[in-house]
Amino acid sequence: NLFMATLLALETLIYINLILMLMYPEGMYYLISQRTNSNWLLGYKSSLQYYILPAVCFGGINQYYRGQKLRYFLLLSVSFFETIISGNVMLTVGLIIFLVFYSLKLYNIKLFDIWKYYIADLGINIIFLFFLLWFVNTNIGRLLFGLFGKDVSISSRASVLWPKTIELINKKLLFGSGIFSSNTRVEMYGGKLGYIHSHNQLMEIMFIGGLFLMAIYIIVHFFIGRKLIKYRDTMLSKILSLSIFVLYMMMVVEVFTRRIAAAIWMILIFSAYCDKLYRSLLTRKDCKVDERAVNNIL
Repeated sequence: NLFMATLLALETLIYINLILMLMYPEGMYYLISQRTNSNWLLGYKSSLQYYILPAVCFGGINQYYRGQKLRYFLLLSVSFFETIISGNVMLTVGLIIFLVFYSLKLYNIKLFDIWKYYIADLGINIIFLFFLLWFVNTNIGRLLFGLFGKDVSISSRASVLWPKTIELINKKLLFGSGIFSSNTRVEMYGGKLGYIHSHNQLMEIMFIGGLFLMAIYIIVHFFIGRKLIKYRDTMLSKILSLSIFVLYMMMVVEVFTRRIAAAIWMILIFSAYCDKLYRSLLTRKDCKVDERAVNNIL
């Protein structure tokens, strides 16, 4: 019931946001921190991922087990439309990767499991944090990021935001600096608007709670990984694992440890309790059963 209710709530918010985007194509209100009018019910463009990614994840699970293809096609279409119109590049890339894996069933390849996804995401984060500035200043980098209008913002993150965050992390490496208001974080980064967090989830964890919080964070994801591996033959586990991969790929330039990002946490919560969720799905008469997975688990 919680899973179905979460999906319905997210769909409702996304569809209302679509109506408002059509009614107010220039935006509903002005956001001072971003200096833009392109804001609707779900907020600024970078806030869309907090609703659309979990909705697409849960919608994919619902489509597989309950066969509601039209419902999922509508959700995907609206999600892509809102993402492209808002100009959220990272979410566009994330949705494309998710759709390619989902449509071509690449998640069935044994190479792709939650542990491999974790390793891939860690590698992507390392490359972004420590080699991005060099890449942005190459001809290929300037061309690639220039196509999306991201060369300037990406360069400033690599040259100003992330080095400053690393400096702050080193000052309180063990237990971190804690949580500050958005205005205080802006002041920490020299008053640059939009810099209200570190724009990298792993770095943000280190900033807030240092090595102590990072250790807890790793342990939680270890137990999530163990649970998803146990149910790896189920479509539930495959879609949740793929969603976690896309999530952390996108979070190289964003964070979801924010009050407006509660739905993102539902991906991790349902992953941690994928055994109970799967067993509850089996009790529904309208749900498809993974025969091979059930036999292996039992």
